[in-house]
Amino acid sequence: MESAAVATSLALALATSDNAMIEQLARQAAAAAGESPEQESVTAWITRTLVERYGVDLTGMRIVDGSGLSDGTRLSMAAVASVLVAGSDGSHPALQEVLAAGGLPIAGYTGTLGNGLRFHLPVHAQAVGNARAKTGTLPWVTSLAGSVVTADGRLLVYAVGADRIGEDAAALEAASMLDEIVAQLARCGC
Repeated sequence: MESAAVATSLALALATSDNAMIEQLARQAAAAAGESPEQESVTAWITRTLVERYGVDLTGMRIVDGSGLSDGTRLSMAAVASVLVAGSDGSHPALQEVLAAGGLPIAGYTGTLGNGLRFHLPVHAQAVGNARAKTGTLPWVTSLAGSVVTADGRLLVYAVGADRIGEDAAALEAASMLDEIVAQLARCGC
C-alpha cells in the first residue's frame, strides 16, 4: 500500500486547514532535504528556504513551527504576500505548481472558503469562484492570503488580517470584512 502523493496531501492540508498534516509535511520535506525532523531543525530549514530560495525578507520575524500555531511565530502580511508572489510570478515553478494544484480553497466553493461562513454575502459575489486563499484563524485574529483575478484580468496576490478582535460574532464580522476586501480587489480595474 502506498500513501497519496505529497502534492495531493499538501493540497488536502491547505484546503482543510489541517495544521497537524501541515506540520508533518514540513517535517517530511525537511528530512527529504537532509535536515533532522526535530522541530528546531525544521523551522531553521523553513526560514532558510524562504530567505535563500524565495527571497522573502524575514527581518524581525520568527518561525517556531511548520503550521503557525505555536506561540512565538511572528510573520508580517508582507512576508506571506512575498511567498504568494514567488509562487505566482513564474519565477519558482515548483512553488507555482503547489499553489495551482488545488490546495488553496476557492471562495464560496471549497475547503475553508466553502463552508457557508465565508464569501456568502452579496457584497462578496465578485470574489466567489474567483479568489483562492488560505485562511488563518486563532483567538482574536483572522487572516486571509491568496490570489484573485481583477475585473480587467490581472492576477493579484493579497495577504490581509485583523487582530485584537473579539470572539463569536466579532470574529465572523472580521472574516466577512476580509472577504469584502478581496471582493473589492476582484471588482477593481487595477
